Amino acid sequence: MARALGVEQYGLLQYTLGLVAAFSSISFICGAEVLVPPLVTATPAERKRLLGNAFVLRQAASVVAYICLLIFAWVAEDRGNFLLVAVTGISILFSESFAVVTAWLQSQTNIKPRSILAFFALLCKIALVVVLYKSNTKSVILFALAYLTDAIIIAIGLLVIYHKENGGLFFFYEKTTALNLLKKGYPFFAGLIIMFFYQRLDIIMLKRFSNLYNTGIYAAAMQLMFPISAIASMLSMSLAPHYIYRQHDEKTALKNIGLITIAMFAIGLILAACARLTGGFILHSFFGKKFNDAIPIFNLLIWSTVLIFTDSALNLLLIKKQKAKHIAIKWIFALATSGVVHLTLIPEYHAKGAIAGYIIGYIATCSAGLFFYATEKTNISLQA
Repeated sequence: MARALGVEQYGLLQYTLGLVAAFSSISFICGAEVLVPPLVTATPAERKRLLGNAFVLRQAASVVAYICLLIFAWVAEDRGNFLLVAVTGISILFSESFAVVTAWLQSQTNIKPRSILAFFALLCKIALVVVLYKSNTKSVILFALAYLTDAIIIAIGLLVIYHKENGGLFFFYEKTTALNLLKKGYPFFAGLIIMFFYQRLDIIMLKRFSNLYNTGIYAAAMQLMFPISAIASMLSMSLAPHYIYRQHDEKTALKNIGLITIAMFAIGLILAACARLTGGFILHSFFGKKFNDAIPIFNLLIWSTVLIFTDSALNLLLIKKQKAKHIAIKWIFALATSGVVHLTLIPEYHAKGAIAGYIIGYIATCSAGLFFYATEKTNISLQA
């Protein structure tokens, strides 16, 4: 894809995907933080009620998110970019609502089907990209359809997985349950929106305050890093049901969170070191020599993986204790610090300024997470 589009057009596509991802956060009205803990011990009837109502809430929020995205794009983007945003943004309608099945799989510590599905969807996306590349097309919109296809395949696949495991589907609506989920999910809602805007702020501000070339090389480096950092959330949420959510003794749960944090830090460090050694070769092989300037960007950016893994583990404490306000505070802290760095450094240092903002933001989240952990440990010690 990057080879076909070139650096600037690839940067435009990745900026659009970042914009879509930021607005898709509006659909996180009932996130995994709310769904996974009760699903751990739910009966089949309770599971259907939880997933069905969560699906309805997320789908309604997804429609709102897509409309908000279209309004923003119509006002802030030129007409050519608006069409690209409109097509790419359709993926919002398939992503989060069907992901309730992922929450159920996480509650059962069974992420293997989801991983296989993601790999299959990736192969399909690659196949479509290869076809477009061989046909020598330069249309960004056609390449954007590859991402839309990926979202649709995963949505259908999740339904198939759930039906195969449970012999039915979960489409269900009950006003009382929906309102209860909305009430529980709403406090986490602000934190999730802020988190996603922070995670996409770098690419959005690069396009606004630098140029498409710098956006393109930074996006290429981030694209290579993303599969590695995505392991953090999958791993922590898979460990959480058994080692944390099922633990009724607060001291044991806190001890397990500490051990998981140490383990995640080590895993992140090992993965970052391995990626640092091989990243240049992979970038050159997949993206081509036009993207060679992305190699030093990746070599710096990959070390943020250590912070991402650490934060993912520390966040389990806030989910366990249902500290929605603390999650929001943490991401506000990250957004504010990274925002200041982005505004200060990107106009002069371009992609390296974006790296600084991204890493400093995650330093802020880990610092906040460690503070909350130490506070909780002190409280438990005083109670004893």
